[in-house]
Amino acid sequence: MPITKLEAAQRQLDCAIRLYINSEDLLAVHTLSRAAFRVLYDIYPTHRGDGFSTNLAAFIEATGWKRFNEAANFLKHADKDPAAQTDVQETDTQMGIGFGIVLYRRLTQSSSPEMMAFDTWMKALHPEKFMIPPDPDPDIEQLSREGIVILKASPREAQLLLAKSLLTFFREHPYPSTPSA
Repeated sequence: MPITKLEAAQRQLDCAIRLYINSEDLLAVHTLSRAAFRVLYDIYPTHRGDGFSTNLAAFIEATGWKRFNEAANFLKHADKDPAAQTDVQETDTQMGIGFGIVLYRRLTQSSSPEMMAFDTWMKALHPEKFMIPPDPDPDIEQLSREGIVILKASPREAQLLLAKSLLTFFREHPYPSTPSA
């Protein structure tokens, strides 16, 4: 079955997101999402000459390429450090998924239902990290802020239930630019 690198990266990223929202093994999620990210990162400059990958590299450099790649390299290689240990951080895994989604969207101008669900869920949990402007209606903005507080205070299972519901919703109501998976 022939497959392009872009299709392979999408399938890896989608699988990583499904595993993540189903509370599956974080190491598998990390490995799949980082493999997808790397493929997308490598092909981006060959498809788009807008300099975004350079900007992304600068951002990751500022936050630390070493840290960004540490767990991924740990999970791939053992030739230099067969007895090493690491602590895979969930936030690093989330960041890798997020960067993969951004690259995929910029390359294809589309998102899979998994990508839409994960992105929406992360923005609901962490609106402060996404610079979402406040709603012009103060009552709606207040309701939104209260909902975010409740969501953040909810148990992990409840938070993931929202992610699963979003995935179901986006599968049943795909946007025209969303490829069917």
